[in-house]
Amino acid sequence: ENAKKRKRRRRRRRKTGDDSEEEGELVDPRRLTSKDRIISRKTLNKKLFGIFELEQVEKYEGLSFSDEDDDIDRMKTEAEKKAALEANKKEDAWVAAMRPKTLSASLMPVLVGHCLAYQEFRVADPWISFWFWIFAVLTQIGTNFHNDYADYVRGADTDKRVGPARMVQKGIIKPKEMASAALKTLGLASLVGLHLVFNLGGGWPVGIAILMCLFGAVAYTGGPIPLGLIGLGKLSIGYAGLGDVFTMFYFGIVPVLSVFWMNSGGFVTPTSVLYAIIMGSFAAAIITVNNIRDMETDAKIGKKTSAVRFGRNFAVKEYRWLMYIPFVLLLLMRLLSQKIPAVNLLPLIAYPWMEDMVRKVEVRQGEELNKSLVGTARMQIAYTLMLVFSMTQTDMVRKSFEDAAQAFTAMDFAKFMILRLVLLKFVRNW
Repeated sequence: ENAKKRKRRRRRRRKTGDDSEEEGELVDPRRLTSKDRIISRKTLNKKLFGIFELEQVEKYEGLSFSDEDDDIDRMKTEAEKKAALEANKKEDAWVAAMRPKTLSASLMPVLVGHCLAYQEFRVADPWISFWFWIFAVLTQIGTNFHNDYADYVRGADTDKRVGPARMVQKGIIKPKEMASAALKTLGLASLVGLHLVFNLGGGWPVGIAILMCLFGAVAYTGGPIPLGLIGLGKLSIGYAGLGDVFTMFYFGIVPVLSVFWMNSGGFVTPTSVLYAIIMGSFAAAIITVNNIRDMETDAKIGKKTSAVRFGRNFAVKEYRWLMYIPFVLLLLMRLLSQKIPAVNLLPLIAYPWMEDMVRKVEVRQGEELNKSLVGTARMQIAYTLMLVFSMTQTDMVRKSFEDAAQAFTAMDFAKFMILRLVLLKFVRNW
């Protein structure tokens, strides 16, 4: 009898042209639409067995399902869906506020200090270097959080900003939340610092360096929190135009010498100081590109960076010399001391790339300098990896390099300068 009733209903629909199911009738699996077929296999099986009624199908028919947003799209109300999307957006904002593309600046000098101690003393504790890297990266993240907060409250980050987006300025994260995150991150860094000083043999020299790093993290931009609570809210290293010196010291000299000191048993050699300057030069070059890009906005708010004080031409020349220092010092160390293995000259391969980057900084303007910012960080990574590779070579490979270049004399230096001119001309023409 039921089969006869269904046949009569189908005949009526064909005559009237009505192709819809009656309310309360179970869905025929052969009549599923293409949108229904997007729903997961589990849901489709339920519909094939006649569990879903028409009103439940219509509830899902207006939605598009994907693997990434599957859980969000299945929520009951639009309010819950919107709240979930906002939460995901805020999580991404926190990651962006860490500025992950620049975090290599805290890892590279630690690697150099560790490998240099191994090269000179044949001893290097990986756990010491690991914990110091944890301290360095936490300090850098805390500095980035505090800079995001303080630049907003001081009026440096506005809608006219040409650099990467800042989360507080965009309104995604509240200023107090960002300041609280900065203090919590620096608190974790201080705990790691205590572990380095008292448990890993850092002693008072490393302890002083760690205290200076933590103070510099909040003094770089200043602001009401936390320095404003003790009457030092107007103190700012970056706004006074000392950002280049700050990065040279905190991202070069401190990490390289601290790691070298702890791994070598309390020694600092002239070679370690020169390598510390090399790593600090790259970090200062990154800040210099940042200052060139933000010249106009910095001048309006009274941020006296080197680019604002002395002009763009001076800042470009400063960038050029900061990029030259790692290559020149590497050559001088080899010329003045035969104790430096010839294999350590391997990073000179990157010289033509460096020349090309300097030329691009000279001509780029505004947002285009963001590419130079990322390029300088990549240059530091490439240089450091080649240097670390050369420091950790086996004796056999090192001997093969030294046999190929036993004495790097003045004549060799002259040949290198000629080769430099040829490569430079080739790069520019290309």
